[in-house]
Amino acid sequence: MILVKNKKGQALVEFVIILPVLLLIVISMVDFGNLLYQKYQLEQNLEYVSDLYLANDTNALEQEKQRLNIKTEEDGKYVKLTIETEAKLSSPILRRVLGEDYVIATSRKLYQDENEIEETLPPSVSPDVIEEEEPNYEIGS
Repeated sequence: MILVKNKKGQALVEFVIILPVLLLIVISMVDFGNLLYQKYQLEQNLEYVSDLYLANDTNALEQEKQRLNIKTEEDGKYVKLTIETEAKLSSPILRRVLGEDYVIATSRKLYQDENEIEETLPPSVSPDVIEEEEPNYEIGS
């Protein structure tokens, strides 16, 4: 005859073994969500800075350059605006995968001389957003 022992502590022991793994996964998910939010914030800041640049508002642009890490690169007719920030990760899993000093960056290319662009475009086209038209492939009969 086999005696059945008391198994009340078995679930507790299993939970204690699994708890650190579950906490690491949850912290990693929160960190990843934080990274996505920081990227979204950078995109919003870059949109605002590019609007200031296009409006030629130098006072507000200088204030934003002091607040944010903004780099400008001029290349002929274009100016590339880049904003970078360093992400602080609390998850050891993401720190190993992405590295200790993970940098989130976003950039946008703008036309440097808006007046020159306006002269070459038809009046109905905005100089801020120029989309290439797709060719119309009609088969004639």
